[in-house]
Amino acid sequence: MKLTDGIHYLSQDMGGHVHAFLLDDGNGITLIDSLYDNDGKMILDEIKAMGRQPSDLKNIIATHAHRSHIGGMAELKKQTNARVYAHEWEIEIIEGKRKSTKVSLWPKAPLAAYKLQFGLAIGFDGHKPCMVDQSLKEADQVGPLTIISTPGHTPGCLSLRKRRCSWAM
Repeated sequence: MKLTDGIHYLSQDMGGHVHAFLLDDGNGITLIDSLYDNDGKMILDEIKAMGRQPSDLKNIIATHAHRSHIGGMAELKKQTNARVYAHEWEIEIIEGKRKSTKVSLWPKAPLAAYKLQFGLAIGFDGHKPCMVDQSLKEADQVGPLTIISTPGHTPGCLSLRKRRCSWAM
């Protein structure tokens, strides 16, 4: 769904209202998170709806390494040859060398997401491993974005700020 010129939004409810964003700065497309395992097709369909080709996807940024944010990453990288970026603490999880941060069995809001929380708590968090091309830290820049380190949800959680740019029309 188009939010404004150059910014498209995708979401799905598996794992509890997960979002991804496609940013087209005229030089290529940057994807923020890749949603769940089979959501790569939805992302590629949105790129085509933008009037662009899958090869226009140049960057994929993982805000953190929970399956609901990185599940489609390996397939998207394979189909587009985009570069993958993540905080260094998250890289071994994305590459399948380490499990993601454990969560508690004790229910947390929203209760509708408890099924996912339970699965993560018992270790059901596998995703298709994906090689990361570059680690990110505070103030790094990728496409039209500047990286902000925001540990909390996970130790390597990232937030992003749009730099001044001319969005593609």
